[in-house]
Amino acid sequence: MPRTVLAAALLSALAALPAHAADEKPAVPAASVAKAPLIEPGKKLALCGDSITSAGLYPSYLEAYLLVCAPVPGAEILNFGRWGETAHQLPPTMDGAAAAKPDVVSICYGMNSCRSGKVIGEGAVAAHNADLKAIIEKFRAGGCTRFVLCSPGCVDSTHFTLSQSKPPEPGPIEATQKNLTLLRDGAEKLAKELGVVFCDVNTPMKEVMAKAKERHGAAFAFAGGGGDGVHPGGAGHLVMAWAILKALGFDGHIGTVTVDLAKNAAEAGEGHKVLSCAAGVVELESARWPFCFGGKPGDARSPRSVCDLFPFNADLNRFTLVVKGAAGKRWNVTWGAQSAAFDGAELEKGVNLAEKFLDNPFCAPFEKILFSLSERNNCRRWLQKEYKGDKGMEQRLQKALDGLKPAPVKHTLKIEEAK
Repeated sequence: MPRTVLAAALLSALAALPAHAADEKPAVPAASVAKAPLIEPGKKLALCGDSITSAGLYPSYLEAYLLVCAPVPGAEILNFGRWGETAHQLPPTMDGAAAAKPDVVSICYGMNSCRSGKVIGEGAVAAHNADLKAIIEKFRAGGCTRFVLCSPGCVDSTHFTLSQSKPPEPGPIEATQKNLTLLRDGAEKLAKELGVVFCDVNTPMKEVMAKAKERHGAAFAFAGGGGDGVHPGGAGHLVMAWAILKALGFDGHIGTVTVDLAKNAAEAGEGHKVLSCAAGVVELESARWPFCFGGKPGDARSPRSVCDLFPFNADLNRFTLVVKGAAGKRWNVTWGAQSAAFDGAELEKGVNLAEKFLDNPFCAPFEKILFSLSERNNCRRWLQKEYKGDKGMEQRLQKALDGLKPAPVKHTLKIEEAK
């Protein structure tokens, strides 16, 4: 799939295709969730896919989550995505992936197999499934037993075009969207047949895209901008990461901080330490971080543009504050530089700080983690080619690797009665 520039006319009539056409299935859960996380300490997760995997953001979001949100010590993510690849092309060339001996494999193909002005037939779906099956069988022959079989995502309902030289057209958009749905259905059937975890990326991406275009306008390039309509920005990749993390079995518990106002005391769960508690001010140190959403609202490159349009926080990002003795009054909670007001009954039940405070003390260190991941990936690629043996680039890589050794974050919660 060639990378393109933003340069195509908008189709306002297709600003937000319905999440499901009349002949499509109703909404289904994002994934058949594993009973416990499939990726364990010291194990390897291999990501197989096309350019959306090789050059996209969801692999970095997955790695950041495993590094600081729900830490899996020693876990390694190996990205075997390749530009323009189909499931049919992988088995003959996957010796490197198989030789890595991954413990878990995520497979996400289909975008390069069904972009068309016509709806594909059952034979094309069957052939795609045969290719997916061949991938799983080859990894199984090498000893891997855990798989997440993902459906492909979606194309952008405004910007998708079959050719950069042509403007988007309703026919190819509708046909390709339908084809991706057919491949989703086929992958779900195959996952049941082979006894592997199925991850539906297609359905939630279409649903969030419709909501995002309703909020931000038809030009919002959720699944890729003008002349493309295929490669999502940070907003689309956040949805992909959510679906795959759920499929991998993560329960979303980041931590709980409980403050007892009457006793002037506080306690915290695993991964968090109370340093002090006095007069409603709690100082904490946290080795488990909430996932943070960078960027500007309204920008398709920004996860923040869509983070409240689907249950990422509820499913994967619960950092809960419980305040005992708060009922019957209204309270101001300050976390870092941000404040918000809550009813006492709400605090007694517990509020999700990660959801209520998008700007919080973890945002800056979380962005550094994402930057270090990008730097590491770029430096490794450059050292393989034009900068091979370059000492300066090797030092730059080492700096990026050092940035992936996160330290616990110290932060403060202040709880005071609203006046």
